[in-house]
Amino acid sequence: MNGIEILKYGVFGYSLLVGLIVFTISDDLRNPKIFHKCLIASIISFVIGILFEFADIFTIEKGMTLLVMSISIIYLGYYHLLRKLFKVWKGTDPYITSVSSTIGGSPIGGLWTKYPRNRKIMWTDFLFSFAQALIPIFTIVGLMIMIIEMNK
Repeated sequence: MNGIEILKYGVFGYSLLVGLIVFTISDDLRNPKIFHKCLIASIISFVIGILFEFADIFTIEKGMTLLVMSISIIYLGYYHLLRKLFKVWKGTDPYITSVSSTIGGSPIGGLWTKYPRNRKIMWTDFLFSFAQALIPIFTIVGLMIMIIEMNK
């Protein structure tokens, strides 16, 4: 493996790592500083994905490199949209529920952000949690299927 190969797969790994981190710290994305940092990392990944796609760096289906390197920005886009809709609908920030969450209970909070003490978990928090996790996954899988079909 030469230096170019290491760089190529290192950047691809960076993209997958950004997607994993963004999804893992989703409870902290309501903090504008954290969201902004994740957005910058995702935009970098997306731009590199465009460059890799046009340069045909990987010998895989056309569009697949860009899609994989866009996973984090797709997730952040859905998260931001769904969060804005939730705030308009309920007048408060959504809470990403966990296994131990119960309706009427107090939210746990993220690593760097906490919820107000008077904030209670609502059934709509469960709806938001499932939507923000599943809609991006279904979108990405759907796009993968479409890319594979278009390249046949």
